[in-house]
Amino acid sequence: MKAIFLSASLLLGASAFAQSNDVLAANNNETKKTEETAPMPIKAQELKVSLKNGSERKVAVYVGPKKDVFSGKGEALGGLSLNTYYLVPGDIICIMDDPKTIHACSILKEGTTKVEINSSGNGFIK
Repeated sequence: MKAIFLSASLLLGASAFAQSNDVLAANNNETKKTEETAPMPIKAQELKVSLKNGSERKVAVYVGPKKDVFSGKGEALGGLSLNTYYLVPGDIICIMDDPKTIHACSILKEGTTKVEINSSGNGFIK
């Protein structure tokens, strides 16, 4: 009788343990499905852009997001230099007269790989 009672207890305990694992597994699968179906943010395609200064003189430029054009984060490109930037579509390259005055701008589009400043240093070659 004790053997039957012991066997029945073990069987019921194992069955309850198996059911709790099944519930945990089901909950984990639901969590994974929720994580898998959540939309991933889309990152803009990065562009590798070559910026050539076709002028023999230094040219002040701003390169980056349009909203920061007047932030004073410009730089001077050496005469007849070739520079590489990693940007996203919608970013701009502007020739600046001073940190608060734009002379000319080029808005980068998807697929842009090269931008060239003309020999006068006051505009872009198309």
